[in-house]
Amino acid sequence: MGRRHCRWISKGGRFAEPIIEMTAADLLVSLAFCLFTLPLFVGARQMCYNCGFQGGIGPACIDDPRYWKNGDPHVKCEFDCVINSIFNSDTGEPTFVYRSCQKADRDDGCEQIGNTLTCFFSCNGKDYCNDRDLSRSPELDGASILTPLSPRGLLLNAGSLCAVFIFKLAMERMYG
Repeated sequence: MGRRHCRWISKGGRFAEPIIEMTAADLLVSLAFCLFTLPLFVGARQMCYNCGFQGGIGPACIDDPRYWKNGDPHVKCEFDCVINSIFNSDTGEPTFVYRSCQKADRDDGCEQIGNTLTCFFSCNGKDYCNDRDLSRSPELDGASILTPLSPRGLLLNAGSLCAVFIFKLAMERMYG
């Protein structure tokens, strides 16, 4: 099977010079390349959790937004994944949590306002990075909003420490 010429008919009714010479296989390879690389260049998007808790409604949004039942908890985001939250300063319990996508308009952290603690967290570059467990105020747990103590975080930290310990033991046995 030889090469086929793509020709265009000019206004005068005559064939123009060949513009492209390619086989069907060449065309398929070119199309596949475009389909697989196009998402890399078209607006970088990430996925964020989108849910809310207030007045006892929507408790899944507090500690595990994957189980949000009041609509789709997933949203495509071209900005930052964020968490806005308000905690009772005395009990540490959340009174308001909102996870969504928006342009971060302030720094991460918490601010004491009266008897409430208002916290803001933003992240970017990783799908569902606004998944932090907020069942208690980050301030009362002794952690900042940037590194709250969640069961998953504790397991990851314990796993990392265990790996370092095993590596250290192996090195001591190998090199004395």
